[in-house]
Amino acid sequence: MSKRPSRGELRSRRQEQEAQSNFIGREQELARFRENLQRPFTDPAFTVVFTASGQGGVGKTTLLRQWRNMAEAQNYHIALLDETNVRDVVESMARLADQLTSQGGDFKRFTKQYTTFRTQKEELELGPDAPRGAYGYAAATLTRTALAVSKTTPVGALFAGVMDEGDLVNRAASWADHVRRKLGKEEAKLVLDPIAQLTPLFLEDLDALLQKRPLAILIDTYEATGPILDDWLTRLLSEEYGRLPLELLILIAGRDPVGRAWHPLADICHSVSLEPFAPEETARYLAAHGVVNPAVQEMIVALSGHLPLLVSLLASNAPQTVDEVAEVNSTAVERFLQWEPDPLRRRVAQEAAVAQTINRDVLALLAAVPPEQVDALFAWLVRQPFVLERAQGWQYHDVVRPHMLRHLRRYSPQRWGELHARLGDYYAEQQNDLGLTVAQGVDNPRWLACTLPQMYHRLCQYPERNLVSTLGYWLELWQASEKAAEQLAAVLERAGRDSDTPALRRWHGRLHRAYEAWQADDWPTAQNELAVLTTQTGLTVAQQGIAWASLGIAKRLMGEYEAAVADLDRTIELNPDDARAWRQRGEAKRQMGEYEAAVANLDRAIELNPDYVWAWGSRGEAKRLMGEHEAAVADLDRAIELDPDYAWAWGSRGQAKRQMGEYEAAVADLDRAIELDPDYAWAWAWLGEAKRQMGQYEEAVADFDRAIELNPDVAWMWGSRGQAKQAMKQYEAAVADYDRAIELNPDYAW
Repeated sequence: MSKRPSRGELRSRRQEQEAQSNFIGREQELARFRENLQRPFTDPAFTVVFTASGQGGVGKTTLLRQWRNMAEAQNYHIALLDETNVRDVVESMARLADQLTSQGGDFKRFTKQYTTFRTQKEELELGPDAPRGAYGYAAATLTRTALAVSKTTPVGALFAGVMDEGDLVNRAASWADHVRRKLGKEEAKLVLDPIAQLTPLFLEDLDALLQKRPLAILIDTYEATGPILDDWLTRLLSEEYGRLPLELLILIAGRDPVGRAWHPLADICHSVSLEPFAPEETARYLAAHGVVNPAVQEMIVALSGHLPLLVSLLASNAPQTVDEVAEVNSTAVERFLQWEPDPLRRRVAQEAAVAQTINRDVLALLAAVPPEQVDALFAWLVRQPFVLERAQGWQYHDVVRPHMLRHLRRYSPQRWGELHARLGDYYAEQQNDLGLTVAQGVDNPRWLACTLPQMYHRLCQYPERNLVSTLGYWLELWQASEKAAEQLAAVLERAGRDSDTPALRRWHGRLHRAYEAWQADDWPTAQNELAVLTTQTGLTVAQQGIAWASLGIAKRLMGEYEAAVADLDRTIELNPDDARAWRQRGEAKRQMGEYEAAVANLDRAIELNPDYVWAWGSRGEAKRLMGEHEAAVADLDRAIELDPDYAWAWGSRGQAKRQMGEYEAAVADLDRAIELDPDYAWAWAWLGEAKRQMGQYEEAVADFDRAIELNPDVAWMWGSRGQAKQAMKQYEAAVADYDRAIELNPDYAW
């Protein structure tokens, strides 16, 4: 007697059948996946990775959802990664462990080491002697992975445009030195290479879980997550981290096909490139959903362009007449809302699009219905074909959301404003609960996750009214973190697009150009873009001061020192306690040769902020240039104490010691400066001069060679190299160097 199926098994079969019926045109891919699920895991032909790629709206996420449903029907564990919870590889493993622990997994070994890693990393990065810039672990991680690619991804959140590749490598090396000084060998290995240390533990815990039930890991929006995960996943599948459990599927969806790194894994991968429906597929889909009128089918094809998502929307509720499908200038989404018979659901579907990310709490806030209705509405909404599940919530498909927003904005501008006001207040309350200042919040993902949406909804509510306050907030972020300010500029672009306010998008363009120019050391462009902020009315006094300070810094870096001082004068007039402005004005005075004025400004900066490492360094250099070498060394000692990886301070102190005749100590300091920054031209030149004065002429010439290679337009470097060559009796070569020195500086009397 054959075994009768359980009710749960029958239900699973029905869900799978329904999923397939809604997926006309993809039967071959579903059949291929179903066949794979029936294979033994030990079958060499078992496919481990399925990938789906194609343009927006073509059905990637829907196919991923069908794969998920079919895997769930076969009793698979399910875990999800997407752009909302993928910041780096280690955090991604932690998110997977969290999801699987809630499904009965035991990730104690991984979690214990991961917790140790997080604790040690945070203590090191927040320590008073942490490497300058606090890029720490993330800089090192990016350097080891696809650095160039990562600049186009969310993790580039951390670094895209902030520094060039060489600088990032140097910061990573500084971080590694810092970690090794602070920790024992095994602890340092964990912090410096957490992926290699934690992945084997993750696999061991995963293997124990998969002895009971198999697992499908779903990775959506791979255009964003792939550059972060690619290297790790391909190494994982190649078993470079240890044995890979057999009972594992990896399901990937993204706009682009997976890259070259996957080619060696082709034997265990199956890739699907999705295209819009063929005409006959659209016809079969419509017929399967009760749309049989040829005129109606023709109208749906015209509106959808055979794009599966829009075909699905237009086929909802099986329209039977052309009048049901379209009116002049109506959109597919608007027609869908008219077909939904329940007015509450229709309203919720339209209004929930206002939120960038939806969860039950957000829906309850927007729907304003009794609590007992929220769960049912939420369950209905997230089942709709245009709502996609993300790790941090649900989002409307980017093909659909603009139509929803445009419809709501035109239909009820007042309601549009009310909904954005509710969400703005909701995120403002969350931000206030954290109790962080702007300077503290820019490095806190939770703070940014409520601050940026708050700004978005305020701008959508009243674009023109809230523009000035947003620009002021941008300046505050700019002072604390240029990267965070760039994220707010992107909010201006989104709000401008969604509210149809060109002024917001123009401001995004200006602020984005300022950011890109600042990162590229294009100071004239940065100055031009930032200058308009100094004329913006409505800013607070403090925000005006930041605007003038930014302009002054750009001018100082352009070499326009007098103009920079004038702008910084204005800053200090507005914000007398702005330590950064005092330091910048002191640095400009130093570069103008006004050393006593420079020291006075830097005194004030240090008085306001006794741990201001750059002010100590600048004051030490100013005193060195005044000939006060011992006082200079004392200031530079303090700068190095505050930041042991401050290359410029090591170089300046080395030069001061050289001028004091302490050549061996000078060489040690300059060696350290070059170790921290191999392209520090002045340190190479000062090192060469110290060695020349020590009689080490060949080594001196080699150091001058490197200095001149890095900075070929400094006359005294050529002159000093000529002097070293003259001491070696290489007279023709010496004369050639002297000729070049005089060519660069005809008034070079020496």
